[in-house]
Amino acid sequence: MASLVSRLILLSYLARHSDPQGASRSLTGSRQSARKGFAQMDKLIAALAPVFAAGLGIQQLGEILSPVVDKISPNYKRIILGLVSLTLGLILAFVAKLHVLQLLGVAPGPGLDSLDAVVTGFIISGGTEGVNSILKFLKYKKEDTKNEAATKAPSNADAAHAATAPMASEAALKAMNQK
Repeated sequence: MASLVSRLILLSYLARHSDPQGASRSLTGSRQSARKGFAQMDKLIAALAPVFAAGLGIQQLGEILSPVVDKISPNYKRIILGLVSLTLGLILAFVAKLHVLQLLGVAPGPGLDSLDAVVTGFIISGGTEGVNSILKFLKYKKEDTKNEAATKAPSNADAAHAATAPMASEAALKAMNQK
């Protein structure tokens, strides 16, 4: 669980701070689209927080119910816990109107809301593993976005930036060394 939380925090951080020198550079074409992509990732990660919380809650409930089900029916423990998780996941998805597919860019349409809620219910019932799968997908998507932005950037962008970057004066360098 701690690993999943740390990945969620890391993805959120990387989405915001992917280019530490970006603030000093002028944003042009592909950089602006990359920044928009990272902003969308932040929104997506924030929107997935309720799904993460629901999955974590169901997983913890499973941990609590496990010894009880062990005493009642150890042979069917996995099936019982799976059905309880799925039922609660579906109820949460429909009642709370959680829609993972819409968050991932699938346009809503007639009949798709129910399908989306069912898919979300399955993801929630998977506990942190279900949400972890989404985070892996987001990571791959972010890497693709970053690679696309890099290929669209002009090859001489770094040279142009270096030519226009302000140089520290000799006096400023001496002052920094004395501190």
